[in-house]
Amino acid sequence: MNVELNTAVVIDDWQAVVNRTVANYFDSLGFEHMDQVLDMRVFDLLNMNLLDAVRVEEIIVCLYRSLNPNITVDEAMYCGAMNQCFDYTGWRKVHRQLEKITVGDLVLTENINLRAIQHFYDAIRKKFFKSREYDWCEYRYTNYQDYAEKRTAGGKKNEERRKKNLVPVWERATITLEEAAAYTGIGVRKLREMTDEPTCDYVMWVGNRRMIKRRKLDEYLENAYPSNATV
Repeated sequence: MNVELNTAVVIDDWQAVVNRTVANYFDSLGFEHMDQVLDMRVFDLLNMNLLDAVRVEEIIVCLYRSLNPNITVDEAMYCGAMNQCFDYTGWRKVHRQLEKITVGDLVLTENINLRAIQHFYDAIRKKFFKSREYDWCEYRYTNYQDYAEKRTAGGKKNEERRKKNLVPVWERATITLEEAAAYTGIGVRKLREMTDEPTCDYVMWVGNRRMIKRRKLDEYLENAYPSNATV
């Protein structure tokens, strides 16, 4: 049974609510109240500086476990003692447009469970990286204040500029881990492991963002898995 929650927790109290890593994300990005995160679209959180798809999932899961946990169901499903009991179809009928789903829609839904959240987040993440809102060159928002300001002014102009500058993944010099995963069919975690290798020559860093040199990656995969090789 999900528990009663308090979304008005201020930043100074978040350390007692969420884990240290997630609290640092909140602090660094200038959030002052938890409802600021809960009211944000998942698309916008994915466009926030310092965060990638893995970190956003970490935030969402942490908030769920802190504010609205369904522990008994989560543990039973983890152990294989029960199948999914959440109504996926009913939830999607209410939330038809993935780009409009907020963090709160995922975290605070009554009787939702961890596996359901991860299922919906995976669909939202894939939709985001194929959308016009995603810009491989830069994050849209540097912090929460920047997000709030851009929501009220200049949004349409920025969107038109991004649409004009879109370049297909297969024509870009560098791509993100998520784009590389979609491009190659290799999982994000596996790509992360591959690019952690000291001898990897197809990874580069832009600030704290890991980027993949697409042509170098193509060469690596072609040499590692020739087209005439038997799988």
